[in-house]
Amino acid sequence: MSICTVKRDKLRSEALHVHLCADETVVVTIEPRTGKISLRDTGDLGAAGRGPYFVAISEKMNENPTSLLGGLTRLRVNVCGIPFPLQCVFMWH
Repeated sequence: MSICTVKRDKLRSEALHVHLCADETVVVTIEPRTGKISLRDTGDLGAAGRGPYFVAISEKMNENPTSLLGGLTRLRVNVCGIPFPLQCVFMWH
């Protein structure tokens, strides 16, 4: 099971932080003006050559926003090799 936290940054915008495994965390944000979903890493996740995969998953999520959980599950399998579905426990900070 993963921990998903909603955190507010300095600009008072909120982002969903999804802990995939070990030190791998992805931040999901929604642009308030356009409604576009974007994914970014917190640490070495993007530096490991997975940046294009983030872009591809973000594009698929923007085509079909209901695929957010499925996209995060695919990201978890690709990044961590964990085959079971992503289950989140939500916490607000």
